[in-house]
Amino acid sequence: MNIIMILTNYIKIDYLIIKYIHKYINNIIKMPKCTKYTIEEVKSHNIITDGWIIINNYVYDITPLLNHHNPSIISVLGKDATDTFKLFHNNSFKIKLKLKKYLIGKIKKPHKRTHFSIFNCFT
Repeated sequence: MNIIMILTNYIKIDYLIIKYIHKYINNIIKMPKCTKYTIEEVKSHNIITDGWIIINNYVYDITPLLNHHNPSIISVLGKDATDTFKLFHNNSFKIKLKLKKYLIGKIKKPHKRTHFSIFNCFT
């Protein structure tokens, strides 16, 4: 067996491993089928005792997190928090897994996101 055949076999194995891992990870964070909400419904849940947010067109009831999270999260309740989430959590896989347990639904009609940031409340 020559060196090229050996390298080719390693490349095929690495490719298959990467492909399998990618499929496995996607299955872990795959969002289940869930209730669909309108943006207006989400907007009505904007207080500490009943706080929902939108991240990537998915709706999360983060009420249990509000007592333990940075107070700045209050400014995005009832809104699309995708940009703020990416800013603070860098789209972390670990955070997405934790957030999955707060998933309650999806936006009926995906909308064009407004670029809201927690820094808007200071201007």
